[in-house]
Amino acid sequence: MSNTYWHNVRWNWDIAAEAVSTLLHIADELGDLRRQRTEMAHQVLVEAAGSYRDIFDQGMHDKLSTSVGLSNDWRALASLIQSRSVQAREAQAERERWRRAEERKQRERNNAPNQLV
Repeated sequence: MSNTYWHNVRWNWDIAAEAVSTLLHIADELGDLRRQRTEMAHQVLVEAAGSYRDIFDQGMHDKLSTSVGLSNDWRALASLIQSRSVQAREAQAERERWRRAEERKQRERNNAPNQLV
């Protein structure tokens, strides 16, 4: 069929799935590290005092905020990739339906008896 509408969707679902899995794994790992760091920080806070505690608190807050932001960004990116995979799958299915309908119409035209006018 030579119609210009019909082209396969160019999307690699395997690579997309691998990227999603990797991003979610990294986000989970970062969450685990953040929890471990928080637990250790609480132990240090019990012993810390004075101006060093303020420096430690600020540094800890900055690190935790950054890690939360990164984790959220990676999860959002994984979600976006998943969404695009769904869109690509739906577009491919629509194109397949269109192609089958066009092939059916072509067969019907080819099988129709010649009518003289």
